[in-house]
Amino acid sequence: MMKNNRAFTLIELLVVIAIIAILAAILFPVFAQAKAAAKKVASLSNTKNIGLGVIMYCSDVDDVLPMLQYVETSASNPYDWHGWPRMVHPYIKNGSTGTGTNTLWGKDGIFRAPGDWTQQDNGSYAIHQDLARDGSAPWNGWTTNVPTFSTTAINNISDKIYMIEKGINKGYAGWLQMSTWEWDWIDYLAPDANGNPTHQPEYQASLQPGIGDCDFGYSSSDLDSFSTTWALCGMHPRYRYGRSSPLMYLDGHSKVATRSEKGTSINWFKNIYIPEANQFGSWYPY
Repeated sequence: MMKNNRAFTLIELLVVIAIIAILAAILFPVFAQAKAAAKKVASLSNTKNIGLGVIMYCSDVDDVLPMLQYVETSASNPYDWHGWPRMVHPYIKNGSTGTGTNTLWGKDGIFRAPGDWTQQDNGSYAIHQDLARDGSAPWNGWTTNVPTFSTTAINNISDKIYMIEKGINKGYAGWLQMSTWEWDWIDYLAPDANGNPTHQPEYQASLQPGIGDCDFGYSSSDLDSFSTTWALCGMHPRYRYGRSSPLMYLDGHSKVATRSEKGTSINWFKNIYIPEANQFGSWYPY
């Protein structure tokens, strides 16, 4: 009995290769989406746990939210800089904030988002600018008379965004706060006498394409360049995970915002504007 030693023909081999290539083309985007989804969940967990740290901090100080930053002086440490991550870190026990003058940001662990590729010494998250003022520091005359805000004095806290995952700015990318200024987000809403908008865009998107959804590479020449960093990537949400960005709200819950070609699901007037934190008088909102 003769054995059949028939081998694959070239056509058959090419068909198999084509099938494998088609399957790879189908599966690789799925794998990429799954990876992005996993990172989104991890970052959402970060925001949730940092938020819990903030809430526990507030519970110990009569519901008062942490300041953005302040400076202490002593003979042994003449410039001890405290940022909000350092204030809430004892309630989190994850990551680090450094020592001495390098304590401003949460540096690693829970303070670094999984989609943040930079190795700069700064955190990935920023808090609401109007709710977090600078305390005692040389740039404001070492004043200690700084407004602080209790969550019990703010209306609709479940609608108000308190913390975002930010983009990466030039220099140290170290803004501790997100921009809350109206003109950094949307067109002017022309508020009435009660502070309610007289008109409202269909989509509450940023004015400039890319602002709030970008990363700048590290640049040693821009470390002290204030004008190139204020209100840009490092002060707006970064939609890294399938056009979604993790957020933490004042009541402690976390969820993601989404972004399309037309705009973002964040509504400036509903989610960011906090009239109780007005520090600018009659021209706010601005």
